[in-house]
Amino acid sequence: PVSSSVCVDQGQLALRTPNTPTPTPTHIEQTAKLLLGSACFVSWPYWRPGIVSAITNGEKRVTKDSQGGLSVRALTPAERSQHKEAGETQHSQWLQRAAVDINAVHTLIEVKALNNMVETARGALECAYDAQPLLVAAQTVSCQAALDTRFVTKPPPRVAAR
Repeated sequence: PVSSSVCVDQGQLALRTPNTPTPTPTHIEQTAKLLLGSACFVSWPYWRPGIVSAITNGEKRVTKDSQGGLSVRALTPAERSQHKEAGETQHSQWLQRAAVDINAVHTLIEVKALNNMVETARGALECAYDAQPLLVAAQTVSCQAALDTRFVTKPPPRVAAR
């Protein structure tokens, strides 16, 4: 259900995921408003579904607070170093495994990947996400595709239907 393409850009292979906003270091809050809490797909070419839980740009980390607003905080020096290392790791992994140059990684997105679907005692179908979020390069996330109908939460059936 997710369209993507690998194209040649200045002699290098480059991954393109259409309709996904590309975060910039100065506009991380606007990007966070669009992406936080939204369904997305990561791990091209297999496109694993997940939920965006945080965005970092090397200077700030943006999450949703308990009231649904944005919570922005500055990264510590250790977190900045970790961000830089994670970005370099993402870049080199894409080059080695997929032979794709995703260009410089400035923004990382934390995604809680879908683990499985769980049926509750009342018969509702709910998503269960991995406890440990994945840290992926922003340019490798697609948030505009429709979620596969197998992974849509469903309310419990009516009592008469049980």
